[in-house]
Amino acid sequence: MNMFRVISTIGFLGVIAAIIYLNRAGGLTGLVVEIRRIRFGDFRRDSKRSVYVLGIASFIILILTGFLPILFTGNSVTGVALVLHVVAAPVFAVCIAIVGILWADSHRFEPGELRNRSGLVTEKKRGKSSKKQINSGGQKITFWLALVLSIVVMTSMILSMHALFGTHGQEVLLDLHRYSALFLVIACVASLCFGIGVKPVLKNQKTEDKIK
Repeated sequence: MNMFRVISTIGFLGVIAAIIYLNRAGGLTGLVVEIRRIRFGDFRRDSKRSVYVLGIASFIILILTGFLPILFTGNSVTGVALVLHVVAAPVFAVCIAIVGILWADSHRFEPGELRNRSGLVTEKKRGKSSKKQINSGGQKITFWLALVLSIVVMTSMILSMHALFGTHGQEVLLDLHRYSALFLVIACVASLCFGIGVKPVLKNQKTEDKIK
Protein backbone atom coordinates (compact mmCIF):
# COMPACT_ATOMS: atom_id res chain seq x y z
CA MET A 1 0.00 0.00 0.00
CA ASN A 2 2.81 2.42 0.87
CA MET A 3 4.52 1.83 -2.49
CA PHE A 4 1.25 2.31 -4.35
CA ARG A 5 0.64 5.51 -2.40
CA VAL A 6 4.02 6.89 -3.49
CA ILE A 7 3.50 5.87 -7.12
CA SER A 8 -0.03 7.32 -7.10
CA THR A 9 1.24 10.61 -5.70
CA ILE A 10 3.84 10.88 -8.46
CA GLY A 11 1.28 9.92 -11.09
CA PHE A 12 -1.28 12.46 -9.94
CA LEU A 13 1.31 15.23 -9.82
CA GLY A 14 1.83 14.52 -13.52
CA VAL A 15 -1.93 14.48 -14.06
CA ILE A 16 -2.30 17.85 -12.33
CA ALA A 17 0.44 19.28 -14.55
CA ALA A 18 -1.38 17.93 -17.61
CA ILE A 19 -4.68 19.44 -16.44
CA ILE A 20 -2.98 22.83 -16.09
CA TYR A 21 -1.72 22.42 -19.65
CA LEU A 22 -5.22 21.48 -20.85
CA ASN A 23 -6.69 24.53 -19.16
CA ARG A 24 -4.19 26.86 -20.83
CA ALA A 25 -4.73 25.17 -24.19
CA GLY A 26 -8.50 25.50 -23.91
CA GLY A 27 -9.23 21.81 -23.41
CA LEU A 28 -11.28 22.28 -20.24
CA THR A 29 -13.22 25.10 -21.87
CA GLY A 30 -14.05 22.75 -24.73
CA LEU A 31 -15.43 20.21 -22.26
CA VAL A 32 -17.68 22.85 -20.69
CA VAL A 33 -18.93 23.76 -24.18
CA GLU A 34 -19.74 20.09 -24.84
CA ILE A 35 -21.83 19.99 -21.65
CA ARG A 36 -23.71 23.18 -22.55
CA ARG A 37 -24.50 21.85 -26.03
CA ILE A 38 -26.47 18.91 -24.66
CA ARG A 39 -30.17 19.18 -25.52
CA PHE A 40 -32.16 16.24 -24.29
CA GLY A 41 -35.03 17.13 -26.61
CA ASP A 42 -33.02 15.88 -29.58
CA PHE A 43 -31.58 12.61 -28.23
CA ARG A 44 -30.31 11.34 -31.58
CA ARG A 45 -28.11 14.40 -32.06
CA ASP A 46 -26.84 14.68 -28.50
CA SER A 47 -26.76 11.04 -27.36
CA LYS A 48 -23.08 10.64 -28.26
CA ARG A 49 -22.14 13.85 -26.46
CA SER A 50 -24.29 12.89 -23.46
CA VAL A 51 -22.58 9.51 -23.11
CA TYR A 52 -19.20 11.23 -23.33
CA VAL A 53 -20.02 13.72 -20.56
CA LEU A 54 -21.71 11.09 -18.37
CA GLY A 55 -18.67 8.84 -18.75
CA ILE A 56 -16.33 11.64 -17.69
CA ALA A 57 -18.56 12.50 -14.69
CA SER A 58 -18.64 8.90 -13.47
CA PHE A 59 -14.91 8.57 -14.10
CA ILE A 60 -14.21 11.64 -11.96
CA ILE A 61 -16.31 10.17 -9.15
CA LEU A 62 -14.35 6.92 -9.38
CA ILE A 63 -11.05 8.80 -9.26
CA LEU A 64 -12.03 10.91 -6.25
CA THR A 65 -13.53 8.04 -4.25
CA GLY A 66 -10.84 5.55 -5.22
CA PHE A 67 -7.66 7.58 -4.84
CA LEU A 68 -8.29 10.35 -2.30
CA PRO A 69 -8.50 7.98 0.71
CA ILE A 70 -5.26 6.29 -0.35
CA LEU A 71 -3.41 9.53 -1.09
CA PHE A 72 -4.41 11.39 2.07
CA THR A 73 -4.88 8.65 4.67
CA GLY A 74 -3.17 5.61 3.20
CA ASN A 75 -6.28 3.53 3.88
CA SER A 76 -8.50 1.57 1.52
CA VAL A 77 -11.86 2.85 0.27
CA THR A 78 -14.60 2.48 2.90
CA GLY A 79 -17.92 3.98 3.97
CA VAL A 80 -19.69 6.52 1.79
CA ALA A 81 -16.75 6.71 -0.61
CA LEU A 82 -17.05 2.98 -1.27
CA VAL A 83 -20.80 3.28 -1.89
CA LEU A 84 -20.28 6.10 -4.41
CA HIS A 85 -17.47 4.13 -6.01
CA VAL A 86 -19.68 1.07 -6.46
CA VAL A 87 -22.57 3.16 -7.83
CA ALA A 88 -20.41 5.04 -10.36
CA ALA A 89 -18.56 1.92 -11.55
CA PRO A 90 -21.37 0.34 -13.64
CA VAL A 91 -22.24 3.73 -15.14
CA PHE A 92 -18.65 4.15 -16.27
CA ALA A 93 -18.55 0.57 -17.57
CA VAL A 94 -21.58 1.15 -19.79
CA CYS A 95 -20.29 4.52 -21.01
CA ILE A 96 -16.80 3.23 -21.84
CA ALA A 97 -18.34 0.35 -23.80
CA ILE A 98 -20.49 2.75 -25.84
CA VAL A 99 -17.55 5.12 -26.35
CA GLY A 100 -15.43 2.22 -27.56
CA ILE A 101 -18.06 1.31 -30.15
CA LEU A 102 -18.82 4.85 -31.33
CA TRP A 103 -15.23 6.12 -31.42
CA ALA A 104 -13.50 2.97 -32.70
CA ASP A 105 -13.84 3.86 -36.38
CA SER A 106 -12.42 7.38 -35.99
CA HIS A 107 -9.45 5.97 -34.07
CA ARG A 108 -8.33 3.47 -36.68
CA PHE A 109 -4.71 3.70 -37.71
CA GLU A 110 -4.10 4.72 -41.31
CA PRO A 111 -1.12 3.31 -43.25
CA GLY A 112 2.01 5.24 -42.31
CA GLU A 113 0.11 7.46 -39.89
CA LEU A 114 2.45 6.87 -36.96
CA ARG A 115 5.31 8.17 -39.13
CA ASN A 116 3.32 11.28 -40.02
CA ARG A 117 4.33 13.94 -37.50
CA SER A 118 1.40 16.22 -38.23
CA GLY A 119 -1.26 13.58 -37.57
CA LEU A 120 -2.99 14.44 -40.85
CA VAL A 121 -3.90 12.19 -43.74
CA THR A 122 -4.92 13.00 -47.29
CA GLU A 123 -8.28 11.71 -48.44
CA LYS A 124 -9.63 11.64 -51.98
CA LYS A 125 -13.26 12.57 -52.35
CA ARG A 126 -14.96 12.86 -55.74
CA GLY A 127 -11.64 13.14 -57.52
CA LYS A 128 -10.36 15.92 -55.25
CA SER A 129 -7.65 15.65 -52.64
CA SER A 130 -8.56 17.25 -49.34
CA LYS A 131 -7.14 17.48 -45.85
CA LYS A 132 -9.25 15.99 -43.09
CA GLN A 133 -8.75 16.45 -39.40
CA ILE A 134 -8.19 13.19 -37.57
CA ASN A 135 -6.90 12.27 -34.20
CA SER A 136 -3.14 12.21 -33.82
CA GLY A 137 -1.32 8.90 -33.60
CA GLY A 138 -0.60 9.54 -29.94
CA GLN A 139 -4.25 10.14 -29.17
CA LYS A 140 -5.25 6.93 -30.93
CA ILE A 141 -2.65 4.92 -29.02
CA THR A 142 -3.84 6.29 -25.69
CA PHE A 143 -7.48 5.76 -26.70
CA TRP A 144 -6.97 2.04 -27.32
CA LEU A 145 -4.72 1.79 -24.28
CA ALA A 146 -7.48 3.31 -22.15
CA LEU A 147 -9.99 0.78 -23.47
CA VAL A 148 -7.68 -2.14 -22.67
CA LEU A 149 -6.94 -0.76 -19.21
CA SER A 150 -10.67 -0.28 -18.60
CA ILE A 151 -11.22 -3.97 -19.27
CA VAL A 152 -8.39 -4.86 -16.89
CA VAL A 153 -9.78 -2.55 -14.20
CA MET A 154 -13.28 -4.01 -14.38
CA THR A 155 -12.25 -7.65 -14.79
CA SER A 156 -9.74 -7.58 -11.94
CA MET A 157 -12.30 -6.16 -9.51
CA ILE A 158 -15.03 -8.61 -10.54
CA LEU A 159 -12.69 -11.59 -10.16
CA SER A 160 -11.40 -10.34 -6.80
CA MET A 161 -14.93 -10.52 -5.40
CA HIS A 162 -14.92 -14.30 -5.72
CA ALA A 163 -13.00 -16.82 -3.63
CA LEU A 164 -11.77 -18.75 -6.67
CA PHE A 165 -8.21 -17.44 -6.39
CA GLY A 166 -7.73 -17.64 -2.64
CA THR A 167 -6.61 -14.87 -0.30
CA HIS A 168 -3.29 -14.22 -2.03
CA GLY A 169 -4.94 -14.23 -5.45
CA GLN A 170 -7.50 -11.69 -4.30
CA GLU A 171 -4.73 -9.42 -3.02
CA VAL A 172 -2.93 -9.68 -6.37
CA LEU A 173 -6.13 -8.87 -8.25
CA LEU A 174 -6.80 -5.89 -5.98
CA ASP A 175 -3.29 -4.56 -6.64
CA LEU A 176 -3.84 -5.11 -10.37
CA HIS A 177 -7.09 -3.15 -10.09
CA ARG A 178 -5.35 -0.25 -8.36
CA TYR A 179 -2.38 0.03 -10.70
CA SER A 180 -4.44 -0.42 -13.87
CA ALA A 181 -6.83 2.28 -12.61
CA LEU A 182 -3.90 4.64 -12.04
CA PHE A 183 -2.53 4.03 -15.54
CA LEU A 184 -6.05 4.43 -16.94
CA VAL A 185 -6.24 7.93 -15.48
CA ILE A 186 -2.85 8.78 -16.97
CA ALA A 187 -3.84 7.35 -20.38
CA CYS A 188 -7.09 9.35 -20.48
CA VAL A 189 -5.38 12.62 -19.59
CA ALA A 190 -2.62 11.90 -22.12
CA SER A 191 -5.26 11.31 -24.79
CA LEU A 192 -6.79 14.72 -24.06
CA CYS A 193 -3.35 16.33 -24.27
CA PHE A 194 -2.67 14.71 -27.64
CA GLY A 195 -6.08 15.88 -28.86
CA ILE A 196 -5.33 19.47 -27.91
CA GLY A 197 -1.96 19.19 -29.64
CA VAL A 198 -3.59 18.50 -33.01
CA LYS A 199 -5.28 21.92 -33.17
CA PRO A 200 -2.18 24.09 -33.64
CA VAL A 201 -0.97 21.75 -36.39
CA LEU A 202 -4.25 22.09 -38.27
CA LYS A 203 -4.16 25.87 -37.91
CA ASN A 204 -0.64 26.04 -39.31
CA GLN A 205 -1.61 23.68 -42.13
CA LYS A 206 -4.49 25.94 -43.16
CA THR A 207 -2.17 28.97 -43.14
CA GLU A 208 0.32 27.18 -45.36
CA ASP A 209 -2.43 26.16 -47.79
CA LYS A 210 -3.59 29.79 -48.08
CA ILE A 211 -0.04 30.95 -48.79
CA LYS A 212 0.35 28.33 -51.52
